[in-house]
Amino acid sequence: MHSFFYSRQFLYLCLNNQLYDFGSDSIACMKHITTFELKEKMGRNESFQLVDTREAEIFKESHIEGAINIPQIDLPELSHLVSKEMPVIIYCMYGVKSQAPYLYLTEKLKHRNIYVLEGGIYQWVTDIDPTLPLD
Repeated sequence: MHSFFYSRQFLYLCLNNQLYDFGSDSIACMKHITTFELKEKMGRNESFQLVDTREAEIFKESHIEGAINIPQIDLPELSHLVSKEMPVIIYCMYGVKSQAPYLYLTEKLKHRNIYVLEGGIYQWVTDIDPTLPLD
């Protein structure tokens, strides 16, 4: 975790020009999943939703198979697309920017089954699928 997240009493996140306050304890309680755990879930055909929070243009160039694209900036308007019935795994490029969508979904919208992919798509390419292009 980067030290700037702990530099103030509260973490301020901006999604679509809205300011939200989340206590710094919320970050410590985030649920994560590794690339290897995700690969196992895929291999067992488990039900889950995979959400890529990067920009649409980047998503079109490269994404993990089965993912849907909900850019972080559009999450407030598109949050209805995020499943409440099954686990949701969110990812970005490196896993850091997924913290804002995670906190928005869990703290503001009260989703309970949200996970962040550790290391994002970069780690997925490193560990699982080196043929996937990253720009």
